Amino acid sequence: MSDNAITVDIFGVDNLQRLFEDLPDEVHDFMMRKMDNIALKLWDEIVFNKLNGAVLNRVTGRLGDSVKYEVTDDTDSVTATISAGGPDVPYAGVHEYGGTVSTRRVTLPVTARSLLFQDGTFHASAQAHAIPIPERSYLRSTLEDMRGQIVAELQAAFLDEMAKYFDAELRSI
Repeated sequence: MSDNAITVDIFGVDNLQRLFEDLPDEVHDFMMRKMDNIALKLWDEIVFNKLNGAVLNRVTGRLGDSVKYEVTDDTDSVTATISAGGPDVPYAGVHEYGGTVSTRRVTLPVTARSLLFQDGTFHASAQAHAIPIPERSYLRSTLEDMRGQIVAELQAAFLDEMAKYFDAELRSI
């Protein structure tokens, strides 16, 4: 062997291999909890800020009540989904994306003291027409507003968890 050669003996290869095999489950579980926490922050911002005057004014509260989040977990990723709407809130999408709402012709009996017919009412009618509704994004705008914070929190959480995990595992080698 030459005087310039370097020999390296690695001890604990089995422990190092076990470290990498165990890593995905522990980090994945931690990231699942972190994603749930972030989704809750998004939900909170939407319901208590965006739908309470920042974008839309609260009237009945049904739109805010319809905002839901779900965090799903598969072997490769953790995903948070936030949605709004449902059968009781058909206007959720038109507020988020804008659009046109069509009305139909309506005839309503209206009580009037100055124009009394025999039954005490007169009839008013309104023609069918389209009403343009501007976009008032409360879901996408919240995600965009919080994008930097979300990315920073996920990156920091991942790096912190990795550092804790490696530190604990390397101490046991």
